[in-house]
This record gives sequence, structure tokens and C-alpha cells, in this order.
Amino acid sequence: MMNLSRPFWEQPESRRLEFKEAMPRGDRLARTVVAFANGAGGKIVFGVRNKPREIVGIPDRELFALEERISNHLFDQCTPPIIPEIYIQAVEGKNLLVIEVFPGSQKPYYLKSKGRHKGTYIRVGSSNRLASHEMLEALERQKRKISFDAIPVYDLTPSDLDLGRFKEDYEKATGRKLRDNHLKNMGLFVSERDQQWPTHAAVLLSDSPIRRRFFPYAKVECARFKGADTKVFLDQTSIEEPIYAAVEPCIAFIKKNICYFYSKF
Repeated sequence: MMNLSRPFWEQPESRRLEFKEAMPRGDRLARTVVAFANGAGGKIVFGVRNKPREIVGIPDRELFALEERISNHLFDQCTPPIIPEIYIQAVEGKNLLVIEVFPGSQKPYYLKSKGRHKGTYIRVGSSNRLASHEMLEALERQKRKISFDAIPVYDLTPSDLDLGRFKEDYEKATGRKLRDNHLKNMGLFVSERDQQWPTHAAVLLSDSPIRRRFFPYAKVECARFKGADTKVFLDQTSIEEPIYAAVEPCIAFIKKNICYFYSKF
């Protein structure tokens, strides 16, 4: 995240910021622009040497040629088309050229020459990484505005899941009974081709062995360590309840260990 209290040319490179002294070779610029468009956006600032940090600037006579070169490069390299905002920023009497990329609505963005599976990049810290198959699917869902929870599980039927505990706890908390039409309205079941299918959300809320088979890592690990490192455990617990039922045990663990901490003072 950018620190808005400091001008961007004084900040370190990050998930949304990168510096270039000059136009890089190959497709390195396009990779960064694609990664920014697939994520939260970002700025690429030309005219700044990163290590050591120094504002070298861009001569006036080269500014517009560089801007045109960048625009043509991105048009030729990126698909769907990415249209950044390009502007000049004066700093310490020198010109910087800023390429501001906004989060895209047509994800995934990728390099034309490499295709969707080998040319889709995401931003991890201050570097660009090739998107995994799972990340590609996540980007596609963002485009369709479909969350992971809402995806149907076609390997299961509603009768495969045990939602009895969820229904009982819901009734205790609200005083209302959950019927099948309510579960559908909550997005736990979807109808396709005259059949009903449970969604990922239904699996995660169920008290079934199937939940552990589909999501073996859907659990909460809580721990309190001795000192500032993670070598010695003073307390720990693993909570493998359905996601809605994991909240109270987590809070209880935190309260217990906070009380222990303050009792020492």
C-alpha cells in the first residue's frame, strides 16, 4: 500500500509502484502493466533510478517520443487492451513520466505473444509473477463478478451435505427456521438444468466429512509464542469447525491469552 504522507518518488517499490530509469528491453514493461491491471492498479515512474534511489529525469526532447513508444508497446503487447493514464511530473527541476494503470474490468489481462495461460501476470510484492491456474480462475470470476463461495460443486448433491447443525444454530440465534428455499436464497444451493447443486459455501458451512475432503485446510490455527519469534509455543489450538462455528473459539482463545498477558503487568 502506498504511503500517502510521502511523495511517490520517495517511497520503496511495492505492489503498486515501480521505477524505471529508461525504457526496459523486451516485454518487461508490459508484464508490469498486465500485473497492475490484474490487481489493484499501480504507477510506473520513468526517470528514477531505484538502486541507489536517484531522480535522473527525462530530457524534454525525449518525453513525447518515450510516451508514444510506451503507448505503442502496450497496444502491441497487451490484451484485452489496457489504456493507462500517462502524464509528466516535475520533481526537483526534472521531468518524470508517470504511467498510471487502473484495475481492469476485463480480467485476466495477458501478453498477446504468450497467450492467456503463459502470459498472465500478477503482482506479488514488488515483483511480477506468472499467474497459476487457480489465480487465472479467480481472475475469471472477478470478471464475471462471481465469488468463490458461489461456485457450484457438481460432484455433490444437496443430500451429500449435513447442514443440520447449521440450521439448528441459525434457529437458536434468530428464532427462524431455515427451509430449502431459504438456503437457495442464501446462495448455498443453485439450480441448473432442472437440478440443484450445493455451492462451496454450503460445503464450508456443513458438518460433514465431505467438507474436510474438499477443504482440508479450511481451519483456523491459533497460537501464542514465547518472545518475538515462533520457536516456542506457549499455547495453541486448531479449530476445524464449520466456518460460522469457528468464530467463538477464536475469540475465546484470544481473550484467554490477552488476559494472561495483562495479568503479568
